[in-house]
Amino acid sequence: MTELIYYDDPYIREMETRVMEVLDDGIVLDSTIVFGRSCGVKPDEATFTTKSGTYTIIDRREESGQIIHILEEGRPRVGEKGILRIDWARRFSMMKLHTTLHILSSVVLEKFDVLVTGSDITPEKAKIDFDMDRNFTKEELQLIEDEINRIIKEDHRTTSGVISPEEAEKIPGFIRSKSGKLPQGLKELRYTKIEDVDMQADGGIHVRSTSEIGGVKIVKQKNKGRGRRRLEIVLT
Repeated sequence: MTELIYYDDPYIREMETRVMEVLDDGIVLDSTIVFGRSCGVKPDEATFTTKSGTYTIIDRREESGQIIHILEEGRPRVGEKGILRIDWARRFSMMKLHTTLHILSSVVLEKFDVLVTGSDITPEKAKIDFDMDRNFTKEELQLIEDEINRIIKEDHRTTSGVISPEEAEKIPGFIRSKSGKLPQGLKELRYTKIEDVDMQADGGIHVRSTSEIGGVKIVKQKNKGRGRRRLEIVLT
């Protein structure tokens, strides 16, 4: 099984790893810093350099518990060691935006008692949908944006870990989605905590402190249909 190094330290930009298996469209490594699709976040882009060449990783998927790194072209050999490098600028931008969405969802829940129905994060912007049948007013949007930036500047520490489903059920707002239901069959759930601000179920990776985000701006609001109001944010 591939060891997921990014959960131990999401700031590692490169590492040595070894090819365990070669498939038609990719490779299985013994350990990885390449983050996949989760919580609306797009997968990392990366390269894997061995003596036989440099291979571009364009995607990552999980199949039967196996982590497969999808390669653009070419294949290394089983047993080859190499250096895995992620596109750090891309990763760090998505880490900052992902952490911001946690703050945003916490603010909206507190101020308006509204839950999340979905999210999407790219390096350029993040989108989050709320279970609302009306638009936020101009004044409400400004209130939300001001509150997010206030929290960012306060420099709250973020941590993550795992807890049991029994522990999770005792935490108000732990499941921030509209369904409010825990995934079935899991022995443990990953969470992200922003000190004194928010704690919720989450399998993603985040900045160590909110001050690293810098600042954000709400740039767009969209009506996506009944019970879906979408906000788009960018880093400033």
